[in-house]
Amino acid sequence: MASASASARPTAPAEPARTEPAATAPRGPGRGRRAAGLTRWLWALPPVAVLGLVFLYPLYLVVEQSFSPDEGGTSLAPYREVFASEAFREALWTTVWIAVCATIGCLVLGFVLALIIAFVPFPGGKAVAKFIDVFLSFPSFLITLALLFIYGTVGMGNGVYTDVTGAASGPFDFLNTPWGVLLAEITYFTPFVMCPLLAAFSGIETAQLEVASSLGARPARVVRQVILPEALPALAAGSAWCW
Repeated sequence: MASASASARPTAPAEPARTEPAATAPRGPGRGRRAAGLTRWLWALPPVAVLGLVFLYPLYLVVEQSFSPDEGGTSLAPYREVFASEAFREALWTTVWIAVCATIGCLVLGFVLALIIAFVPFPGGKAVAKFIDVFLSFPSFLITLALLFIYGTVGMGNGVYTDVTGAASGPFDFLNTPWGVLLAEITYFTPFVMCPLLAAFSGIETAQLEVASSLGARPARVVRQVILPEALPALAAGSAWCW
């Protein structure tokens, strides 16, 4: 009986064998980076090709021609002839000292003016700061016209002087000299120094200045130890524009 009842019990159906999916190699991040880098290179090639064709290739032709004297061949004689010229050395020296003096003048004047606009409250200060931004869009020849109008031979300054004194000519006659060029450079490029300085000064909290003053620091020391370190990157950016 026991064996009959045991044989009558239903048997559980056998479970089907599970098949594991084949393991696939994970896509590493390196492959995606390589594809992104290749895409960037493909986008950069057209403008680089245009730059090389329009600018670099003509520049290469100019440099190649500079090493070719009239007699033919390749020689450094054209360079020796140019550097031996007294006129070239004088022009090079004038250009260098004007660039250095203009950069120093723009940095000093721009720092002082930006310091006044940012930290010395006066009526119309915000309007002056906005005008600095507008001035950057002015073409450079307007500075030349303004200087001629004020300091020219028949300009306003000489006209007022001759009317008052009765002299035949006025005292302003420097626009055709390197000093006139230096004045024009400083006038035009000083706003390019003031713009990053004003942005840097806007990030300085007035609480720092008040704490420094409350500890006995005089205004010159506050400028030297608190404001100037924050302004150094802006001064470096401004000097790059001026030079």
